Amino acid sequence: AAGEPQVARGHYETIVTLADEAEALRPGDAGVAELRRQALLAIDELDGVARLSARPFFSFGATSQLSAVAIRDDFTGGVFVLDGANSVVYGLDTDEAYESVLSEEAQTLSFSGQAVGNHVVQSLADIMWRPSGVEVERDGLAMLDTGGVLLTHYPIADEIRSAPLGLSSEWQGPTDITQFSERLYILDPPSELIWKYFPQGDGFEVDEGERTLFVSADTDLRTASDIDLYSEDGSLLITYADGRVRYIDTGSGRVQWDENDLINSGLAAPLQTPVAGRIVGRGLNASIFILDAGSGRIIQASRLGNVLAQYRATDSRGQDVYTGATDLAVAETPLRIFVTNGNQLYLTTQP
Repeated sequence: AAGEPQVARGHYETIVTLADEAEALRPGDAGVAELRRQALLAIDELDGVARLSARPFFSFGATSQLSAVAIRDDFTGGVFVLDGANSVVYGLDTDEAYESVLSEEAQTLSFSGQAVGNHVVQSLADIMWRPSGVEVERDGLAMLDTGGVLLTHYPIADEIRSAPLGLSSEWQGPTDITQFSERLYILDPPSELIWKYFPQGDGFEVDEGERTLFVSADTDLRTASDIDLYSEDGSLLITYADGRVRYIDTGSGRVQWDENDLINSGLAAPLQTPVAGRIVGRGLNASIFILDAGSGRIIQASRLGNVLAQYRATDSRGQDVYTGATDLAVAETPLRIFVTNGNQLYLTTQP
């Protein structure tokens, strides 16, 4: 199939399929693993993809379905995950490089039915690390309770507090939280809105003139899977479960680039099911990472919509870990990407 990359791809994909079948018959066979590795590397070369090494970082209970991951950004280590199936948030103590877990058990930080002051936790939808600032006095892990409250766990004091969120009676199905300039933003796909809250100490207030983040009517948030805001100018990244991506100037509401621009700038194959997006870094070092669970890739792009890199990741058995993954958290220099998949938290790194 020399000179015919699509034909070659078909042959290599057949090898991977046969290797998976052989693995079921002969688990741990080194020859099978090597054939799979060679085929995957050939597909990567066709796609311009770099393959990262993956290892299980922490395994949770068999009934767990991890839906979100966040890391501390104060250079002291610490990784947090949300078990969406059971509505439990866990914390893991790690070294400063986020490469090793320092305790054998995960710490349970919050769970459905927990009493926090006068509030009883209902259902936890998302988590994020919320650093201190002008209004926010302490670093903490923010957790969105669909019952209309933001819970925050403060690791240094090992305490948790609740802050009610106005307008929650109008929520229809909040799924994600993010922040910009200490403000809190909540994605609510059924209502096609992104709710906006202003910080007031450890709590929040609503500005009746700015109840929601402005996006144009054709943005169509109903199938949005995730949002993130750039820390310097508030530009909005939206990923959609149907393969779309939008990067929006929130001042004008104008779409700066979309999934078609990624194709035009070097994306080998269209996105299938983007489930999460993160804007990491500032200035010239800022990058956008998009987890496409459908194609088993993470795309790294610039804020201008140019593809910088494409990653896949396999574990020691040659098994792909990005396909079917639900969320990611990124630490750079060197690159470390955490992903949640099933009941596993994986750490993926460059070989």
